Amino acid sequence: MASADIQNDFEEHEKTYNRFLKLVKYSVIAMAILMVILYLWVRP
Repeated sequence: MASADIQNDFEEHEKTYNRFLKLVKYSVIAMAILMVILYLWVRP
């Protein structure tokens, strides 16, 4: 029974980690787009 709990916990850990990676990836993309927009807007 303990090994089943560990396996389920590891699956949840993988799901959470994948969500975290997706969040980081899209956050970096959004920041890059924001920086380009700000550069184009503020550029002298």
